[in-house]
Amino acid sequence: MSTPELPPATEPPARSLGSIAARGAVTTITGQVARIGIQLGGLLILTRLLSIEDYGVFAMVTVVIGIGEVFRDFGLSTAAVQASTLSRFERANLFWLNSALGLALALVGFLLAPLVAFLYGDDRLLVVMQILASTFLLNGLSAQYRADLNRSMRFAALATVDVTAAALGLGTAIALALLGFGYWSLVAQQVVYALLALILVAILAGWFPGWVNRKTSIRPLVTYGSHLVVSQLITYVGRNADTVILGARLGAAPLGLYNRAFQFILLPLNQINAPATKVAVPVLSKLRHDKERFDTFILHGQTVLLHVLVAAFAFAAAVAEPLIVLVLTEKWAPLVPIFQVLTVVGVARAASYPTYWVALSQGLTKVSMRLSIISAPLLVLAAFIGSFWGVMAVAVSVAVVTLALWPLGLWIYGRHSDAPVKRLFVNGCVAIVGYGVCALGAFLVMLPFGQLIEIARLGIGLGGYTTTFALVLLIWPAFRKSVISVVRSRSLLR
Repeated sequence: MSTPELPPATEPPARSLGSIAARGAVTTITGQVARIGIQLGGLLILTRLLSIEDYGVFAMVTVVIGIGEVFRDFGLSTAAVQASTLSRFERANLFWLNSALGLALALVGFLLAPLVAFLYGDDRLLVVMQILASTFLLNGLSAQYRADLNRSMRFAALATVDVTAAALGLGTAIALALLGFGYWSLVAQQVVYALLALILVAILAGWFPGWVNRKTSIRPLVTYGSHLVVSQLITYVGRNADTVILGARLGAAPLGLYNRAFQFILLPLNQINAPATKVAVPVLSKLRHDKERFDTFILHGQTVLLHVLVAAFAFAAAVAEPLIVLVLTEKWAPLVPIFQVLTVVGVARAASYPTYWVALSQGLTKVSMRLSIISAPLLVLAAFIGSFWGVMAVAVSVAVVTLALWPLGLWIYGRHSDAPVKRLFVNGCVAIVGYGVCALGAFLVMLPFGQLIEIARLGIGLGGYTTTFALVLLIWPAFRKSVISVVRSRSLLR
């Protein structure tokens, strides 16, 4: 059964939609810069205050919580955002459905806590799981408020919520860490963030849901969400199998090391992709019946996204050793090679995000589900095989499979939509190869200066990176054209 398509919305004029997208992008990016600063600062402070094992304990539980979060949302937030029309009765029904799912999962999580502790063989996880289960209910209550703000393109309100809740949650975590509460500071951070975010989105959205309206059907929205939730669940399992396998086979300390490396990859990925998706999906949903404008927006969105993320990952991989030792101290030096390998995962995921926007905006959630069914077992198998040789082997095997899944996903979506997948692939390759060469230049320039202090080596690496970037820009026309298109983003959106 194919996913039902809602009637097309009346499109605003090109200038109006471009202006909305431009304002939304600027507002969202500003908010995300602030949030990235908060999270990066917190990551650095808490990494110094807490032990590797503290992070391992927390990671064991959060991977299980993440599975529940996929069920809790059930794809209904995205369904509400992409819908052409949404009445107040449909919105109310979606609110209560999300809330009921959140309550049910909170109870299930609380009752399954002993099983989680048994799975990992660590009794500390019992109470941690029971407390974190409360976030299911809090997030369930806030889901449709967030969706309503996103659907209305009130990006400033969403940015305010995220920055405020993140700052207060981090402040709580740092205070508890300084008092010696260890991994409990990370638990408190999550609960405080979820509670404050609920309060803020409810106030800013400014509506009360009312009771369930039995005469109003939300079946098309639930059908859309059901395909999406299956896809997200399978994808989540595939992407987090490495955490479960490492925790169960090698314990909290090796997992803590791997988890910290991955968090430095996920921080820019999540903080840039999440707001980009908030802007892209509602805009592309309105453009899905205008191929020329649809292609223009998605290709340019991909170009900007890749130039930001791939450039950052390439530089970080090149200067990883002095960077990590300088920022996190010498005790985290074993993290360096793991982090360098996992930057490949970051690059591949960044390249894949625009195809996800295609799936959400064009109602291709069933196609997305099929792709997850293919990709998840490959990632699980890669992590399991790698675990026999240790943490580094897991990182390498996961990186190789993730990179291979990017062109596979493009091919599959190309068979079911008229999205410009070939041009998306070429765009991605230009950015990846271009910044890969820049990273190689930085790494080679740093090699003779291994005895210098970290800050001096970072400066040399930055010099090598920028010099190589200038040379690539000069020599390679395709890369130069891609960079110029990013510089001209403002005029394009106009």
